[in-house]
Parts: sequence; C-alpha cells; structure tokens
Amino acid sequence: ARALGKVGDAEGFAARAKAVYAAYQKAFFDKARGVYVDGEGTDHASLHANAAALAFGLVPRERRRGVVEHLEHGGALSSDPGWQATLFDRADARPKSVLAVVSGDEGTLRAQRMSWGFPVSWQASPVFNTRLESALAGGNMWELPLREHRCIVPVAAFFEKGRKGASGYAFSNDGPLLLGGVFEEEHCSIVTTPPNSVVAPVHDRMPLVLSPDGAQRWLSGDIRTLVEPSRVPLVRVPTSELSQPSLF
Repeated sequence: ARALGKVGDAEGFAARAKAVYAAYQKAFFDKARGVYVDGEGTDHASLHANAAALAFGLVPRERRRGVVEHLEHGGALSSDPGWQATLFDRADARPKSVLAVVSGDEGTLRAQRMSWGFPVSWQASPVFNTRLESALAGGNMWELPLREHRCIVPVAAFFEKGRKGASGYAFSNDGPLLLGGVFEEEHCSIVTTPPNSVVAPVHDRMPLVLSPDGAQRWLSGDIRTLVEPSRVPLVRVPTSELSQPSLF
C-alpha cells in the first residue's frame, strides 16, 4: 500500500496487523518453554503450531532460536527441503536463500519466491549483487534484467559486516525497507549503490533502498533519475545488541 502511495490504507493495515500480532503472542506463546502451543487452554506445543508461527512471520526475533530448535528437535526440518527454505527464510536470508519478491507486470503487482543469486558460467558460485552503476552503463549481463525484470525485495533490515573485523551492523527504520532488485526466471539479485552517510562508516556499498515513490518508479518508470541512497532514513544498530543477527 505504501509503495502505491496509499498511506491511509497502509497505516490501517499496520494497526490491524499490530493488534493481531499482540493478541497472538498473548494467547499462544508459552514463556516458560519458549514455544507456541496449539491453542488456549492447552499446553501441547505441536510442530505444526510452531512451524506456522515461524512461516507467517509471527515469531519475534528474540524467540526465533528457541522455536527453530524445537522444530529441529522434533525432526520437522530434516526431511522436507521446502519447509527448510520456508521456515529459515523467515528468520534470516543469506545468499542462495529463497526470497519473497514483488515485481510489476502491466500495471499489476505480483508476489513470488525466487532464489537469491544469478547462476553464471565463469564461476561456481552465483552472483548475488548488481552494481547499479555498472548495470546502467549497459553492455553486460545486467542490461536486460535492469531494463525488463526489476523487482522489489521487502525486508525488515539489512546487515553489513564491519571493515577489517570490526563489529557488524543492522540497518533499518520504523517500517519495512524496500530494496531494489533484478531477476531472471526464478533467480534474483539485490541492486547495490554507493553508501549513504549512515552506512559509509561500515561499508563502501549498500543495497538500493527505495522510498515508496521510488519503488513505483523502480518497477515501471524511469530509473535513471533515481537518487535514493540518502532519501530513506536508516538507523544503525550494532549486531552485538541483537539477539540474532539478520542479513535481510
């Protein structure tokens, strides 16, 4: 809704989501054991109850480790690669993870899941990031994806390691961050730019963080006029202050 400029709708959805989230935690989370129970009035904590909470993003960061350990101990993550991708994606995203992305198709938005990384012939590992400057210059592997296959990757925050072994930092703001990306078939790459003043002390690159109007243009407009790195305010938090560092 924010990406489409519908601020009132976005605020209404956020308020409703916050209320549902709080009610869910109060009703189903067992603080003593650190897991989710099947319902009110029962102490049974099934694997399904905890898998569903994690898959739908209802587990706060500080509780994720305990929930994942409960699922691992019960064998829920050992036999089904699809569940592994779905559940771990909700906690952290790393290169080769399956990401939820949004693309534009003839004026409509389409949500789908894609693997983070473009397979290439010259190396075994996929390419995970796309330098915006190089892509705009053309004459390379990014020319077609940048022209025809742009997407948005919504995240809560992004993580950067500090220089020369220094502490890492998570970067976020009060709402979701909209990162610019490109894709081909079932693979996507995160677009990067020179850093803004908040990221620069930590790293010489950062993801392309888009404002709501910038996200609209990224999907279907003239992207050469985007000057985004300094437009979206970010807060830098040392990962030592987080219970579980998250890349995206």
